[in-house]
Amino acid sequence: MVAAPHVLAAEAGRAMFTAGGNALDAAIAAAATIAVVYPHMNSIGGDNFWLIYDARAGRLRALNACGRSAAGIDADAYRARYGPAMPVRGGAAAIMVPGVVSGWWEAHRTSRNALGSPIPWKRLLEDAVRHARDGFAVSPGQRRVTAGADALFAASAPAEVRSSFWPVYHPDRFADGRFVQRDLASTLVAVAEGGSDEFYRGALARSIVAGAHAVGSPLALADLAEHRADWVEPLRVRYRDGEATSFPPPTQGFAALAILALLDGFDASSRCSTVSTSPTSMMPTTSTSSSRPPSSRSRTVIGTSRIRRW
Repeated sequence: MVAAPHVLAAEAGRAMFTAGGNALDAAIAAAATIAVVYPHMNSIGGDNFWLIYDARAGRLRALNACGRSAAGIDADAYRARYGPAMPVRGGAAAIMVPGVVSGWWEAHRTSRNALGSPIPWKRLLEDAVRHARDGFAVSPGQRRVTAGADALFAASAPAEVRSSFWPVYHPDRFADGRFVQRDLASTLVAVAEGGSDEFYRGALARSIVAGAHAVGSPLALADLAEHRADWVEPLRVRYRDGEATSFPPPTQGFAALAILALLDGFDASSRCSTVSTSPTSMMPTTSTSSSRPPSSRSRTVIGTSRIRRW
């Protein structure tokens, strides 16, 4: 079974099982497709976090693919120019390296090297490339969220938002009911052919930095080149008769677990009909989940992602 917030992403994940892949393959394919077909909530410009349970080893692993801030950013200069609050739109708000591709790549390496998957990297991105290039039907959710994003599409929107964001995401683009993202397709093709190195150290990285600089972002090529996804130890707390797990900082997982630990001291049976205590049920946000029946020797994967908008 593959679960995702868009049917095309779920189908992309399911296709990996059909091709002989495992749950990691399914999660990568679904996540890459979500970055295309769910643009009002997700993109390749954010981060992702993975809790991966290895059934053979009986081990839960955590993969942190969160980007770091630009090394050259000066907090005092930002404070002097923008005041006490960080900008929320435009290039000045784009201060972190997008970590998402590094998460896909590291998960793929684990799938191939540790789990013996036969699925090549390029195949994992095929559905995402196709939907970006050929387009897909605009969902009711995309229409609703876009229509409610007044600040992005008002005449007062920053010039860099109007020049870069509007040509792709403006509600006027929905007129024929089909949403095409040819530039995104080209980006995904480059990533499919060159892997993580292309995104962080290749020609695509140079293009990203040039575009970021053009709208006032402090990101530099060295920031992308030095980025990596890290394996970290997940946080754990006992809850009732089970164990809840989540991520250490920079996520808010520790806060979720602290709240849950407080709840453990109260009788919640009168308020909740069911309390789930499975190791992967306590994730704050879930973008894709993939699993096979417990009797199989496959792995269960939960991936989470976060989007940063320009």
